[in-house]
Amino acid sequence: MDTSEIVVQLKPIISKYLPDDLSVDDITAEKNLLTDLRINSAYLIDIIIAIEDTFDIKIEDSELPNMNTVQESIDIISAKISERD
Repeated sequence: MDTSEIVVQLKPIISKYLPDDLSVDDITAEKNLLTDLRINSAYLIDIIIAIEDTFDIKIEDSELPNMNTVQESIDIISAKISERD
């Protein structure tokens, strides 16, 4: 699965948790999930669970601090898919 396919599946997961004044178009690679996209930290666990289910991967607790931006999340998802395949 290439990066563009990951993005297509990741954006709807993240967009469910955006504040009302942001949209899916605001989700770009450099955006920080907490500060730029203003996702409530409690929702991050829901996002991780949805990512694990959607991509059939397991994200370890130790990897969570490395998922600050959309790009970092994409990179971890990509690496996990590569490990799995």
